[in-house]
Amino acid sequence: MAEALSNVNMGDNSIEVILKAINDMQDKINAEVDKKLDNYVKSPDFKELESAFASQGRRIAHNDNLLKE
Repeated sequence: MAEALSNVNMGDNSIEVILKAINDMQDKINAEVDKKLDNYVKSPDFKELESAFASQGRRIAHNDNLLKE
């Protein structure tokens, strides 16, 4: 995230830049977790965590909307 923000002129769209960097970081973390768990835990056994990630995504989307307003 620091890398993404270090190359950007923080102007009128600074909040959008920060939120995009956070979302990109979350996507990378989710992909890494999925890749590491693929050999150990199958999807049907992991629905609870998937639900938690979805909930987190909804909270982030809600915060994005609040910040845009």
